[in-house]
Amino acid sequence: VRIVPGWLDLEGRLVLAHWRDDLGLTPRGTTTGLTLGARLSLARQIALHVLLEDNIGTHTQADLRLLALLDLSFCTAGYCPAGVVLP
Repeated sequence: VRIVPGWLDLEGRLVLAHWRDDLGLTPRGTTTGLTLGARLSLARQIALHVLLEDNIGTHTQADLRLLALLDLSFCTAGYCPAGVVLP
């Protein structure tokens, strides 16, 4: 979801997975995951990406992760509008 165009984007994902082992080596189970992310454009070709993820399942209580990445993208085409981060 684009909150402020060219400046702030938010995203989210919910995952539900169920598995079973037909050979009986691993007990069956279910896991759910929730991921929330944000991309903040700090300046021309500079963005901060932040992801927060939590997984809860049959065999684990909680796996909480926080990832932050500073993206420094430099233009090779000679023209980059303000707020645009190149891949």
